[in-house]
Amino acid sequence: MITNTQSRVRYIGASDNGKVNGSFDTPSFKEWWTYKIGITDNINFDNEYTRAGTILESAVLNKVGIPAKFRNISIKPKDSAIGCNYDALQPDRVIEVKTMKIEKARNVLAGYSLPAIYKRQANHAMYVANVNRRWNITHTDFYILPLKKEDYKNPFGADLDLVFKVEYDMPDISDYIKRLNYLDMCLKYGYIPSNADFAKFCKKQLF
Repeated sequence: MITNTQSRVRYIGASDNGKVNGSFDTPSFKEWWTYKIGITDNINFDNEYTRAGTILESAVLNKVGIPAKFRNISIKPKDSAIGCNYDALQPDRVIEVKTMKIEKARNVLAGYSLPAIYKRQANHAMYVANVNRRWNITHTDFYILPLKKEDYKNPFGADLDLVFKVEYDMPDISDYIKRLNYLDMCLKYGYIPSNADFAKFCKKQLF
């Protein structure tokens, strides 16, 4: 869960996965990087979709019976920029709550794959938990709440009986881990990331 009041300077979380996975030479990456090193202002995550998700997160976790002690966990090591905020985290799994437009939810129920961004967020979350808790999590449970258009304006009217679970298992994410560790090094030592420098980083096997 992301709130608009959180500073994400010198922090690489699950929601940053698109920039981590993409080219380091694009204007959008460079703009993102200026925020990460504290030059530009905070990125605004606040919209009706994120607000609905934040409001409904606890209600969904209550609905599916996740104990309070596993909820709202944050991992941010002192010696690394790589962290994660969890809707819920247990020793054997990550738990993600997602609100989804009802049309897209129907596709997921019909057997279509989860959105790629959800998978990448889960991969990041599992990796961070494993490194910092010395666990071996390879599984994420997504609890998805389909929402109608009007539910985004009035989340308290959402039908919690529509919540369904999708299970996801982590694939090989070795390339993502290299990218994370490269960006972590760049933040630590003040380097400017680039595709060419990343290739050298991988060749030297510094990750």
